Amino acid sequence: MRAVLHKRVEDVSPLDVLIRAQAVETIRGQAEFVELARLFKRVNNIVHGELGPLGGAGVRNQGRDLLKEPAEIALREALDRVGPKMTAFSSSGKYLEALRVASDLAPQVDRFFTDVLVMVEDGNLRQARLALLGELRDLVWDIANIPEVVQEQVT
Repeated sequence: MRAVLHKRVEDVSPLDVLIRAQAVETIRGQAEFVELARLFKRVNNIVHGELGPLGGAGVRNQGRDLLKEPAEIALREALDRVGPKMTAFSSSGKYLEALRVASDLAPQVDRFFTDVLVMVEDGNLRQARLALLGELRDLVWDIANIPEVVQEQVT
């Protein structure tokens, strides 16, 4: 329940909370989702620490043209492909489908963290990478605070 009660009470209906909780409960044991949760914990820690609780809202799409590393380009392209699907599913209350689509991002996020140093000295490039991670964080965060879902498995 903590995973789906992370938003302000005024921003969600009880029915919406129930539907999101059911979606999270359904998907939480699947291997792809557990992997996404592990990676999302890293994304959330970086984004929250650098961009604050609002995540990527203020920097969305900032510095797209600065992303040159193959791993960051792959994540950007995957997010461009998956993001609209997640948004469409979420806006129609199909949270399980949105979370399944989000799980498809796990390989790209893993590769990003393996191959890319987010906190580079170049401030513009660092901001572009943070914007990318912030966008990812916000897409998933709109459904659930994923580390809360499988906390015992990702620590």
